[in-house]
Amino acid sequence: MKQNGQATLKDVALKAGLSVMTVSNFVNGASVLEKNAQAIKRSIRELGYSLNQVAKSLRSRKSMTVGALISVLNDPYSSSILHAAERELAKHDYGMIVCDYNYDRELLKNRADFLFSKRVDGLLAMPPDHSDGLLYELQHIAPLVTLDYQYAGFAGDMVHGQTERASFEMTADAIARGHRRIGVVAGRAQSGTSTNGLAGYRQALAQFGIPYEDALVAYGNYDEADAYRAVDALMSSSNPPTMLYVFSYTMMLGLLRFMDGNKLRIGEDLSVMALDMLHLYDAVFPKIHCTDQDLEETGQEAARLLIRRMEGDRGDFPARMEVPYHIREGGSLRTIEARDLMAPVV
Repeated sequence: MKQNGQATLKDVALKAGLSVMTVSNFVNGASVLEKNAQAIKRSIRELGYSLNQVAKSLRSRKSMTVGALISVLNDPYSSSILHAAERELAKHDYGMIVCDYNYDRELLKNRADFLFSKRVDGLLAMPPDHSDGLLYELQHIAPLVTLDYQYAGFAGDMVHGQTERASFEMTADAIARGHRRIGVVAGRAQSGTSTNGLAGYRQALAQFGIPYEDALVAYGNYDEADAYRAVDALMSSSNPPTMLYVFSYTMMLGLLRFMDGNKLRIGEDLSVMALDMLHLYDAVFPKIHCTDQDLEETGQEAARLLIRRMEGDRGDFPARMEVPYHIREGGSLRTIEARDLMAPVV
């Protein structure tokens, strides 16, 4: 698109039939294929992309590229956030390189090194935690915005949901409906979502005078198969929970598979609730009682904040942006009485 009558880098890329990244590399002095260089030069002439614009790009030494670090590429939660972020970045002629690290800290560092070797101008990241100071290392190299998780003790830019508050409200709701043994399928022990989700869960238990039990918490590692095993362990105990609270979309798939295999009815034989059900909310009957965070807003706000940082605006650093949530009522959470307590699955 043209802004104020001037062609943009994106216009040149469209005219040349190339990516914005390729054009950006060319105007920043990087080597590109000769045929691409000729196509870019021709497009610059035809569109009137001024020499001043090219010179400005060369002086800035910007690659017009943002790096993204996420745990796994096939997680619809993370990919939905990045999809929204990428669209927002594209409005400002930025491209995106996405890398996953499969919850491996060494691989995360290697992926970060790879992105910096590509001269990215900034980073969007979902690191597992802040235990080793890695986030400080990253933000000293390039502007960094962390997504979705709240990292205690980290003085950096964050755009995140209200997981702890939402988890408190969800757990309190379940307690108000008669549930006292609420099983939790959390993600990974040190991950932001698990830490914040469990904090809200424990606060609600304490407020109602219900003791916390380690035996009621299992870890599904954000994996369907691991979640299935976690649910199996919880429901096979001598005193099983009356409901299960699952911390992710992917792990909910493991729970649903367990319930189907054991002929358990959602909301009848076992109450269920979840954090951020995404597309499953409308695909399961009865609907799953869950929180709903605006993932598009999360991605957009993160991209806008990062763009400001890459353009030198640090006036409100470190910024904390909370994306609101709301509870989506579902028939999977029912009110129980003492006679409804479940027997263990054998």
